[in-house]
Amino acid sequence: MDVDTLLNRLKANKKLLKELSWRIIDAWNARMDRKDFFRMFLDGNPKNSSEENVILCDINGLLAHYHGSVIDWERGLTEEEIELIATTNWIELVRAHTLLRRDGITPMELRLRT
Repeated sequence: MDVDTLLNRLKANKKLLKELSWRIIDAWNARMDRKDFFRMFLDGNPKNSSEENVILCDINGLLAHYHGSVIDWERGLTEEEIELIATTNWIELVRAHTLLRRDGITPMELRLRT
């Protein structure tokens, strides 16, 4: 699915963003329940899975290091869920939401990644 199609679907169905978001979070929580941690590849090469190159992280680690790191966050997600994360500011929205209660941050709107 291309990003324009996804954004049009999100605009047409206001509940879809919430539905996709919960599906992603549920999938990631299920991974944590199974101790299937995210793998961050220090050299940026996901084919290099040597012990020295991989750091295991939980959801908070993923959110903290998403930009500038190569992390296997897409395992277990649908094409539509991957597209949402890869092409929009969804990660920033989730990070801001987790800080809302502490910092009083104003919620942002979903937009394309620049």
